[in-house]
Amino acid sequence: MPDGAVISPPVEIHVGALAGWFASRTGADGVHIDPPVLLPGGAVQQNWALNVDFAGGQSAGRQRLVLRTNFQTPLPASRPKAEEFAVLRAVAAAGVAVPEPLWLCEDVRVIGQPFFVMRRLPGDTSARKLVAAAAREGFGSALADRLARELALVHALTPDDTRLACLGPAAASSAWAQVAQCRDWLTALAPDSRILSAGLDWLERHAPRQRQTNLVHRDFRSGNFLVENRRLTAVLDWEFAGWGDPHEDIGWFCAACWRAGGGELEAGGLATRSAFYRAYEAVGGCKVDADTVAYWEVMAHLRWAIIARQQSARAERGEMPQHELLEAATRVPGLERDIAAMIAG
Repeated sequence: MPDGAVISPPVEIHVGALAGWFASRTGADGVHIDPPVLLPGGAVQQNWALNVDFAGGQSAGRQRLVLRTNFQTPLPASRPKAEEFAVLRAVAAAGVAVPEPLWLCEDVRVIGQPFFVMRRLPGDTSARKLVAAAAREGFGSALADRLARELALVHALTPDDTRLACLGPAAASSAWAQVAQCRDWLTALAPDSRILSAGLDWLERHAPRQRQTNLVHRDFRSGNFLVENRRLTAVLDWEFAGWGDPHEDIGWFCAACWRAGGGELEAGGLATRSAFYRAYEAVGGCKVDADTVAYWEVMAHLRWAIIARQQSARAERGEMPQHELLEAATRVPGLERDIAAMIAG
């Protein structure tokens, strides 16, 4: 989705009901909420910036918060808000740089759908601005090293962590399971794509043996990080997280479709692939297998192409945000050309 795009029209949030809910959660005597502001850059989730004044209670004073909720029709890959909140709490406890998760609400009477609230942190998410600034100012390598550390912390979480029992059985995230899921998604789209079908056939034939199973972010890329003054402040957008092969996140981060104009620097447009691999291994990540990463790069292109087509289908049904959904559809031909080239080699 385009960096910096402001979603329009936004879904209305009734601050009176929300203020009452905040008061009940915090024990505040009174709660005042400034008009909510929809943050830019999202076509899968809504992120509302809230400035909230709490009178008394455990959160007394002025708080800078973010309310995160779905659009009317979430993508099939998106987890329910309760599961995403559980992931956010687990990775925060593991030391990953994320916004502090505060409260979950599953009562749809408050704003019309489930949501959670987290601390608002400074920084920008624009991938193209980040990659351009990193190249201009020379901080891409240091930022990539920090991202490698964060990814290793994520991958340290395993299926025996009871806090993440909501994610379901680990076997459901194997390469074969993901190919099957993508086939189901593609079948639901019309017309079918011969290139994407061929890509799924290739992925099924070449699926690597999964040597370990860990928590994976599944959308770890430039554009999903908050960066302020050259420094990482948070890793964002955990709605796709689940069990899987750690190479999946590395492949997504290095995929050509996510380099934001920094194509020569294969690790997110920020650093060389080899430097990122070394940094990841040095801070406790698994030994990186280049062939396995290459497999997951094909999967990254294919999965993104299907999601982009799902966004296009949402636009055709008149769903919002129209501009962002239609923009995603324009990516599909290029992704299909990349997939064809990758599986032909």
